[in-house]
Amino acid sequence: MKKITFFATEPDKLTRLKLEIKSLRKVGFKISVCKPLTKTKIGGRLFSAFFRYSSYSLQELFTNSDIYHVMNVPDIAHISLILRKAKPLIYDYRSPWPERLKQYFHSGNIGKIGEKIEELFIKNSDVVITANRYLLKRALKEGAAEACIIPNYPPKSFKPSKTKNEWKKEKKVSENTKVALFVGRLTNTFDFPLLLKSWKMVETRCKNCELWIIGDGPLLPKIKHLIEKNKLKKVKIWGWRPYQEIPNWINASDACLAPIKKIQGTLNFYNEEGIWKISEYTAVNKPTLATNIKRDIGQCIIVKDDPNEFSEKLLKLLHGEINVNLKPVFWEDVSEPLLLKTYSRWL
Repeated sequence: MKKITFFATEPDKLTRLKLEIKSLRKVGFKISVCKPLTKTKIGGRLFSAFFRYSSYSLQELFTNSDIYHVMNVPDIAHISLILRKAKPLIYDYRSPWPERLKQYFHSGNIGKIGEKIEELFIKNSDVVITANRYLLKRALKEGAAEACIIPNYPPKSFKPSKTKNEWKKEKKVSENTKVALFVGRLTNTFDFPLLLKSWKMVETRCKNCELWIIGDGPLLPKIKHLIEKNKLKKVKIWGWRPYQEIPNWINASDACLAPIKKIQGTLNFYNEEGIWKISEYTAVNKPTLATNIKRDIGQCIIVKDDPNEFSEKLLKLLHGEINVNLKPVFWEDVSEPLLLKTYSRWL
């Protein structure tokens, strides 16, 4: 049976990668994961990233496989696979990397460099698999030889192991407390200033409400500063939690949040089928309040990135005043068959 090597800079944090590996092993593929051997941080953040990605590129140069599967972002880390013309090459197009560069560096020129590198991967890949229909459209526009959608849906095992009240009791939270929940990496992808401004309005009108933040990341100090600056009393940061716990956290909540930050161009590439947390919230039958994504499936409530509108909708969700027709979708039913169909040519 042929060997597939996955290339990812942080594979342990990628739910999609783990699910893909599990699915492909079911039909007999041998799997290997090439991840950076060093996490050494030298100098500033940019120099440190350059050192790690350069070292990783050398690893990729000397890694041989029957099939090469690249998890995009950051694309530059995998450029050696393009240079050595590794084939067959699968480009897992999960997120628009150039837009992330524009956001981080506040530079359109750096974003353009990212666009060129992304285009190289799309044009030189045998298959581009995308997380949603908008990334598919972009891949085809940029010259993909073949492209398909494999949405980000959770596995059927993504279920709470405890009841709502059992989990609240374990966390020493009153059964009557209304909980708004955010789960995710604390990065600039999300609009935390909007979230916390909105929550300040909620706090003044809801005496038994709490905002729970599950996650960690580079913005944690800034978030703590904003909480202190706004004198927020009902925000709990629980840190990064094991994946198997996440269904219990979601189940204990009354409303879930996906405040996507507005970035020029990015709205065109995010929708409900491409964002893990929305599909995970839905899997546990919890309504989601989101910003700056496209509405296609009707699985969440999308509002403008305005604190007044956000807080009003959130209050109504917390008190059960809005009904959302949720239809959970799972990896094994939709995503796995699409993945196996794509890989069937190499069985």
